[in-house]
Amino acid sequence: MLPRLLLIHQHFGFQGGAEQYLFSISEELSQRFELHLIYATGTGKREADFAAPFTSVSRLADINAGLDAYIESLKPQLIYLHKCTDPLVFRGALDSGIPAIRMVHDHDVYCMRSYKYFPWSREPCNHKAGSACFIPCMGFVQRDRNANCLGVKLKSWSDQKELIELDQKLHAHLVGSHFMRTELIRQGYDAEKIHIVPPVPRPMQASVSSDFAASNHLLFIGQIIRGKGLDCLIRALQKVDKPFHLYVLGEGSHRSHCERLADSLGLSDRISFKGFLPHSEMLPYFEHASAVVFPSVWPEPFGAVGLEVMRWGIPVVGFDAGGVRDWLVDGVSGRLVENRNIPALSRAINNILGDKEETRRLGLSAKGFVQETFNFESILERQSQLLKSLMQLA
Repeated sequence: MLPRLLLIHQHFGFQGGAEQYLFSISEELSQRFELHLIYATGTGKREADFAAPFTSVSRLADINAGLDAYIESLKPQLIYLHKCTDPLVFRGALDSGIPAIRMVHDHDVYCMRSYKYFPWSREPCNHKAGSACFIPCMGFVQRDRNANCLGVKLKSWSDQKELIELDQKLHAHLVGSHFMRTELIRQGYDAEKIHIVPPVPRPMQASVSSDFAASNHLLFIGQIIRGKGLDCLIRALQKVDKPFHLYVLGEGSHRSHCERLADSLGLSDRISFKGFLPHSEMLPYFEHASAVVFPSVWPEPFGAVGLEVMRWGIPVVGFDAGGVRDWLVDGVSGRLVENRNIPALSRAINNILGDKEETRRLGLSAKGFVQETFNFESILERQSQLLKSLMQLA
């Protein structure tokens, strides 16, 4: 009989990176554990496919007997939280007497704004949650266009503090990067209970290699939101003196702003916004890419998209933001530049486009680096053994 594992996550379906990772790792873990899933909200995005790795799937609101009774009936050997900010779930897990752990996908639990930077400057916040959440952050003031005529609502610090305290009582935390381990320690978490398990994406079956064409194709892949820094990339491209064409593969609330910015800088004919594309439709873009640019400015917990393109021998150029430096090693897997330093990003892109021999070398180096350092099977085995050892904490 396989060990029984209860996973709890906010969303059900292919909503974003956290859901994609949860699905892919669950497909593999289902060979080693009996998996059960509780979720809070559906997404309507391929939910039937998303359910495949799990023996059972339950919506939290539909558990009529309550979470405590459900856990008592299921009798899992480990409770594995993913994205979750519901204090009732934390209490239920803690009160069960069963070892409970969490994969830390982001900053939601200990940051009132959730993205861990100051919104007016995008300067990363290096403070412990507390007084800095009021001054200078004013994190208790939240934008909500539906709240009132002012378009804002107030968030409770006492609720946030309670959530942090509940989270700190869990038996262990899994984080994706050294940066996230440091951040949790800053927030008062027990260093001995923090385990680094990079959220390495499962390799795609398709095989792609770039010809590094003279057309100098650049790619941006991901959500077009303010923290992902596409506007910084567009400004950097204004100073690039080599021919190029940027393909933006993604969608998000900052798209219209970035389209207007590209137009105002005279770059609209050199930047194509392609919208959200499934992985299979991205492949043709990789065949001619000189580099993928990762201009994220928020403190990235990891940034798994970088590993996906490096597997195909494509180097990455990006800002030194959060956990990015774990996989983007300057001169090894691409070019890493100071966070939000737009002139430095321009120079790095110019160098990538201007020296094809060096770009090919970086691509081959990146491919070897990711295969050795972020091998999916090795990290899967590490996580599996860790989960089994944590089950013994009961």
